[in-house]
Amino acid sequence: MKNTILIFTLLCFSMASYGQTELLKKEVFQNKVKINLAENLLELNSSLSTANEDVINVSNIELIDKELVISFNSQTLENGEYFLSKLQVLLDGQPIVIEPENLFGEFDKKIEFQQASQSHKILWTNLMEDYINLKGQLEITLVTEIYGTRDLPYNVDCGIKPSFTKKQKLPFIIAGVLGAGSVGAGQIFNNKSDDQYQTYLSQETFDAADPFYQDANKNAKRGEILTIAGASVLAVDAIWFFIKQRRFKKQLETYNEFCNPEKLNIQPTIGFEPSSNTINSGLTLTLNF
Repeated sequence: MKNTILIFTLLCFSMASYGQTELLKKEVFQNKVKINLAENLLELNSSLSTANEDVINVSNIELIDKELVISFNSQTLENGEYFLSKLQVLLDGQPIVIEPENLFGEFDKKIEFQQASQSHKILWTNLMEDYINLKGQLEITLVTEIYGTRDLPYNVDCGIKPSFTKKQKLPFIIAGVLGAGSVGAGQIFNNKSDDQYQTYLSQETFDAADPFYQDANKNAKRGEILTIAGASVLAVDAIWFFIKQRRFKKQLETYNEFCNPEKLNIQPTIGFEPSSNTINSGLTLTLNF
């Protein structure tokens, strides 16, 4: 039997990266120093100034009791973001493999937003024990990865599927009913006013006709007010419903594009090869678009 194992490491992360924790930015800080460990000397070849757009600021590189100490912080990290820092070192152009047990401080540790502005340090220890006399040009590279949540358009949250339920539509339905009712009531008053006006015209004397005329005017005004008010409610209700419906469609499209787990379908498969009398097993990856 022949087993085939397929491992997918980037399956749906590229499709559902928005709204989830992801790598936002990677910064690389480099500086060359002259080091003479035996004399506990370290001299910077260039300043530690960084570009204005850099998130991570390296404030100092120094030797303390024959330990290399790198100090850094961040003033521009936003709420919900964090960073991880890793150290790479070359001595006279040759890479130095640093054992993890010799690195202390905030090496490869998650620094949250709340602590980002504080001073952080990476300590490279046991230099004397490992190298006796570390001497030459030391190229220090601090690689910092900033992680966080990238906001989706239309305030879409991948944890909540957009919806426009009957309960959410109810206010629009109620407003539509009230608006239509107001227009209908206005038409009733208008019809009543027309009838009263016709009665007014059929009267033979002014005294007999005047009450019908006054009532016809009153009902006509009531009908006009109710009709205009109802039509206004219907118009505003229709506009807001259209806006809400259109926004919902955009939210759903965005959710389906970046967040929908149904885009990814993994199923185990077993295949038989007649020529070799072997069975292959593995995974089938289906992407739905």
